[in-house]
Amino acid sequence: MEDVLYPDNDKRKVRMLQLANDIATLLNDLANDAASIKRLFEQVDETIKGMYSAIEVDIPPSRIKKFEYLGWAVETTDILSAFIVFPLAITALQRCAVSWLLREGRVGEAVFYEAVGLTWLKFGVTAGAFVVTFGAELAIDGIAGEVKRQKLRHGIHRSIKPRIQLKHAAIVNGKIRDKLNSVVDACQMMLQLGYTQEQLDQAQATMAAEFKQEVSEITDETAKQELHDLDKHRHSWTKEDH
Repeated sequence: MEDVLYPDNDKRKVRMLQLANDIATLLNDLANDAASIKRLFEQVDETIKGMYSAIEVDIPPSRIKKFEYLGWAVETTDILSAFIVFPLAITALQRCAVSWLLREGRVGEAVFYEAVGLTWLKFGVTAGAFVVTFGAELAIDGIAGEVKRQKLRHGIHRSIKPRIQLKHAAIVNGKIRDKLNSVVDACQMMLQLGYTQEQLDQAQATMAAEFKQEVSEITDETAKQELHDLDKHRHSWTKEDH
């Protein structure tokens, strides 16, 4: 009878579960990014070292930069250090690294919560993928009416910001992948045409500068717009989002 007075509770429940599923999808995407980005960094590192070696130039150890987070690590020459020391890139890489580490069972939930937040969510891994549910504080079984409405609202509101943050990280990581692939393509072309050390250094510096500029243009508003488009496409009920 109480839910008759709160007819939107069913819509609120669907929305809360939808947001949880979005977060799970983003976490899986980030975990997948961690593996693919690591492979790309290794490929780029090997390619660039090979190019310097081909013109008989050694890369001093000081020119190798390393990003490490909870045991997940990548390295590259310092000319491409923007990929791993630029603040926006660091945040995105941290989020993909800890998502991968949690999914692989290499860190516990407490470490993940500290890095990403989402303390009210509970995580499981089924068939190699995240499954996300809400914790006890947002449990709605056996309740109805105003109490149920408040819990559902709370669950929705607490999911909005993390979904944006994770989406932002996913977009930045996509840019990292794209630019690393561009580096590989550019290196292959230079190998065909021939190059000097100065040309190689300049090419890397130019690509790093382009990367910083393009990543700087990725804001929370970028993530919000993509999520808005997603919600619009699937006709999501977003009345309680704000």
